[in-house]
Order: sequence, then C-alpha cells, then structure tokens
Amino acid sequence: MFRLGFLLLIVIGVLLAITNPGKQQHQQAVGQKLAQQSGLGETFGAAAGDMLAKADLLPLTYQNYFLFSKTTMHGRTMSIGLLTKAWPTGEVRAAAPGELPFDPSGELPFDAN
Repeated sequence: MFRLGFLLLIVIGVLLAITNPGKQQHQQAVGQKLAQQSGLGETFGAAAGDMLAKADLLPLTYQNYFLFSKTTMHGRTMSIGLLTKAWPTGEVRAAAPGELPFDPSGELPFDAN
C-alpha cells in the first residue's frame, strides 16, 4: 500500500511538472485581465492580452517552482499557474487615467513590508 501511494505521488508530481505553464501564458492571462478591466470587452481584451504577451511589455518576473509557477510585479503576485493554465490574481488592476504602472522615482507605490 505504501509503494502504491508513493508511486501515485511521484506520478502526480511529474504530471504537474510537465504541465506547468510558461511565462508567455502568464503574460497572456495578466494582459487579458488588464484589457478587460480597461473596458475593451472580452473579444478585444483577448486580442490585447495576446499582443501584450507577444510584445513582452509587462514587467513580470516569472518564478518556476516546478509543480506550479507564478509571476510577480513589484513584489505583488500577479498570476498563478498550474496544469497548463495561468490565472490572474486580485492584484491585477488597470491603471487609473494618468496613473503610471510604476513610480518614476523608483519608490514602490505601496508598503513592501
């Protein structure tokens, strides 16, 4: 029984590692969420998300943990990936009119502690 459980655990680990989404899938998920929040609608949001992912315009840091992955921006988790799918988190939001997605002074717009 122990051997079967151990074998099952190894198979699940290998499956998760093989199906872990890459950086482009995370960029696409975050880009689509940003575009939808900007009021572009679902169709244009998907197209805009694809364009953002291909152009690599989002300053996302991809972190691969083998069984799952995530992207962060300025210390905030923007998406989580598992089983070939990347899901944007609640941290993803569109910038307000006139708001930059980063602080030009180099300071973080939130308390990092």
